[in-house]
Amino acid sequence: MGLFRRRRFLFRFFDGVRKRAIDPLQVYLRLAGDMELAALAERSEQGDREAIEALAERLARIFDVQLYDERTGRGLTLLEVFDLFYRFTDWVELQKKRPHIWPGWLHIAVPNGSEQQDTTKRQSLRSAYTQTVSP
Repeated sequence: MGLFRRRRFLFRFFDGVRKRAIDPLQVYLRLAGDMELAALAERSEQGDREAIEALAERLARIFDVQLYDERTGRGLTLLEVFDLFYRFTDWVELQKKRPHIWPGWLHIAVPNGSEQQDTTKRQSLRSAYTQTVSP
């Protein structure tokens, strides 16, 4: 082992059971490549309960987390899944301001992803999150 520890470029979060660290680029690519997320978010914005649940389930799969199980007390609630997504997108936006870490050309490699489309999709999902947590 060397004298210096290199800081790993990982996104860290609590998955309802333990603290985890994941490769942010893998999650980013899964989010960008999921063509149904925007449609689910749109339906969620209109108050469609089934779409809200389906959106949370889809995000849970993308982040590879379990949804909350009342019997075991493990996993993330629907609100926590939306919060995880929200924190992740904020974190990615911060990393994009650090081009030595998050390359500016990255949006080119994302399926269906111009930067404008990614921004629109993210805003739509955030709207679904906001509606879910509003009274």
